[in-house]
Amino acid sequence: ARPSRNKSLSERFCHKMATVVPDNFEEPEIAAPVASSSPALGPGLSKLRTTDFKLTKHSHGKSKVRVLKVRKSENGVHEISEWIVHTVLYSPTYERVFTKEDNSELVATDTQKNTVYVVAKRSTAATCEEFALDVAEHFLVTYSILSGVDVEVQEIPWRRSATDGVPHAHGFEHPGHERHIALAKMIRDDAGTPTIASVESSIREMTI
Repeated sequence: ARPSRNKSLSERFCHKMATVVPDNFEEPEIAAPVASSSPALGPGLSKLRTTDFKLTKHSHGKSKVRVLKVRKSENGVHEISEWIVHTVLYSPTYERVFTKEDNSELVATDTQKNTVYVVAKRSTAATCEEFALDVAEHFLVTYSILSGVDVEVQEIPWRRSATDGVPHAHGFEHPGHERHIALAKMIRDDAGTPTIASVESSIREMTI
């Protein structure tokens, strides 16, 4: 399995923004720096807020991980699946990432991306639903800190090309903009075992 090489313009370029400060701007008072709760980050980080608020919902994820899965049979006929994967990870412990500047045990976005590639290499899934479940289960089995995982897999359909009416062994063509969507939700039960919460299937951008 390997990532697709096609990237949108938004993925290729990064735009920087500048803030213009007026001449009469008065610099606000800033609270004294407070020590970070994470030894890895070191002391001296600034805390600008004066009141702490409880987070009612928080998560951490990675979007637009593109995978092209090629399945080769012994007779030389190939099957392919192109998937765009979105992952969302949940953990009560993640609150400290947003409130205490502590990223320890955080599953980084690049780690999530590489995990998708590893699972794609190992998985025998032939549908986006199966692959979404494989990815979700891998996260829960590997990272005990996680309490739940959402994995959305968009499948971009390809159909086999034909030459003089004969199906090509490893040639494919894109039929249109239609996408098959699978959203798998898994949680950790009271015993700590990964459990399927739901699997939803849908179709987007289909013209009839």
